[in-house]
Amino acid sequence: MPRGQRVYCSKRARKRGCGRTFGIYLCTVLPRHGVDAPALSRLLAGLLGGLPLKRAAESLRTPFALETFYRLRKRLRLRTDALRVLLVRATGPPPPCQSTDPLLHTLAHLRAAFRADVPGGEPSGLCAWFQSHFQRPFLG
Repeated sequence: MPRGQRVYCSKRARKRGCGRTFGIYLCTVLPRHGVDAPALSRLLAGLLGGLPLKRAAESLRTPFALETFYRLRKRLRLRTDALRVLLVRATGPPPPCQSTDPLLHTLAHLRAAFRADVPGGEPSGLCAWFQSHFQRPFLG
């Protein structure tokens, strides 16, 4: 599966490049992670639907161990502050949420921003939309 491409900014032959290489990732790829963006989006949709993490992860039917999804949730919890800042700047204050969990508040805000930008969009495109819209990796 192609994950992206390395690009070399050439400064040979009097070109005005920087001489460095950098990566360009597809929006469905989570850089430095084995799980792809559509699978993580389906997991997050399950969490927003009120499923426990174990049941949401098992419903994906992926070859990854359950511990993988616990680690991803922990990483996402550590990243909620950066996600919230980006979402508030782009879409304004978050919608009201019933849960007391800050992660679920952030995910509800992300889903509201996604629905406003892509009406009728498939929930499995949530993480890919974020990466394409903000040009930043979803999990940092």
